[in-house]
This record gives sequence, C-alpha cells and structure tokens, in this order.
Amino acid sequence: MCKLSEGGTKVSILTNSLASNDVTAVHAGYARYRKKLLKCAVALYELNEDIRNKPGNTHAWVPGLSKSSLHAKTMALDRKAMFVGSMNLDERSLNINNEIGILFFNQEIAGKRAQFFHENIETVAFRLTLHTDNGSETIQWHLKEDDKEIVYDAEPHVGFWKKLKVGIIRLLPIEHLL
Repeated sequence: MCKLSEGGTKVSILTNSLASNDVTAVHAGYARYRKKLLKCAVALYELNEDIRNKPGNTHAWVPGLSKSSLHAKTMALDRKAMFVGSMNLDERSLNINNEIGILFFNQEIAGKRAQFFHENIETVAFRLTLHTDNGSETIQWHLKEDDKEIVYDAEPHVGFWKKLKVGIIRLLPIEHLL
C-alpha cells in the first residue's frame, strides 16, 4: 500500500475501529501498521461503531456492515476494476482459509463506487491522522458530526480494559496466526 501511495496512487482504506471489531487479536495485528500507513500518505479510515446508535441512520452502502463489524473486502482499482470478496490480505487467508473473491472490470461501476466512497466516508468513519508533538508521534481520530470536527487522542468508544488487551496482544509473536 505504501509503494502505491508513494508512487502517486491515491490509496484509501476503510477498516474496523477497535470498537467495531469483533476480533481483538486481529485489531492488535492491524494496529501496529497504522503509523506506517499514515506516514506514507495512505488515507486511513476506521468505522465509527457509534453510527448504529443514531436514530434513522442507515448506511447500507457500506459493504459488509453488520451487527458486529465490516467483513467484506471491496476495492475499487483506478476506477476501472473492482474486487469483492472475503479474502483478507494476509498469509493465513492465502494459505489456510477458504476464501472467495471476484475481480471484474467495469469502469462505470468501479467509478461510481469510488466516488460514493469518497463522498460519504466521513459520515460513517473516523479519519486517522498522525500528530507530532515534541517529537512524539500519536494517532488522532477525526470525526465530522453536524458540520463540526471532533478529535479523539485515543481509540474512540472503547474502555481501558479493551485497550489494555490490545496492547498486550500486540506484544505476542502471533501475527502469522491472524
């Protein structure tokens, strides 16, 4: 993703926030790559779990949005092709799991999906940024709500114990199992 971004390709990713993720270990594996992705100008978004609690808020356009979390993997490539499936971009999915996906070339569909994504993403997700203060880099989560921007300095909508659990799991050498 970084090579694409650094080569001039706009790369935008929507994934689960810690609050919307139903597998803490998977989030711990992903979390270690956030700063690297942000440093190489990948636009990183995490699903705002709180949208489920807002009356009248339906976001059926978000592929795979379910009671627990995002699951479908949907990619628009150069507004010319799309991939839709269940396969994660990891070794486990490639070598162990039974995964499925379809790649098709349709400029109209891919272009409309990409445009719709960019026009609506900030209504359902946090935009992550890298904040530098006194030489220390931290992640911030930005949320647009009623024409205001709310900035979180820690993972939104989760408590201390869940954050601690992710921190501990991140220390374990289990990435190849995720």
